Amino acid sequence: MKNAIARILFSLLLILVGGTLQAQAKDDPWDPFRFLIGDWVGEGKEGQGSGYFSLTPDLQGKVLVRKNHAELPAANGRPAAAHDDGDLQKRRRQIP
Repeated sequence: MKNAIARILFSLLLILVGGTLQAQAKDDPWDPFRFLIGDWVGEGKEGQGSGYFSLTPDLQGKVLVRKNHAELPAANGRPAAAHDDGDLQKRRRQIP
């Protein structure tokens, strides 16, 4: 009898936890963009420049922070240059 009650309670716990995790995934406004989150490196051919950027959630997941760095080689009388920029992306939840 105790074993049956333990199984029922464990099953209920799994159902509750699964429902909570599913609700959190539905509430994640960044879910369609998760594959972009992380650090990225761009490498051009010799003499074309290179760079990297990162995309990370911040402010308790309310915004995505993009940081970018590019290095451009000297070309056509122009000196070599480096460029840094960034921005914040805020996504509103869709209203049903």
